[in-house]
Amino acid sequence: MNEAPEAVVAVWTVTLLIIALVIVPVALILLARTTQAALRVEHYLREMAQAGGGIAGNLKAAALLDETVAAAARLTGATPPATAWRPES
Repeated sequence: MNEAPEAVVAVWTVTLLIIALVIVPVALILLARTTQAALRVEHYLREMAQAGGGIAGNLKAAALLDETVAAAARLTGATPPATAWRPES
């Protein structure tokens, strides 16, 4: 077997050192930053879901308000007003 020339070994050594000392740490840093950003997004999504649930709960009361207005109209003999908005069921 022929031995590799010293120049080839030197180039491979430098290349592997660059990969080990520069590229791998940069990749790990970028992966950590991406993971942190994903966790922040997940946190915001949980907050949005909680707020959305509160809004949905409050909108249920709007339908009950329509029933109250209709009942008041029946009691007073007035024509109930047309509702401009109805929640989707």
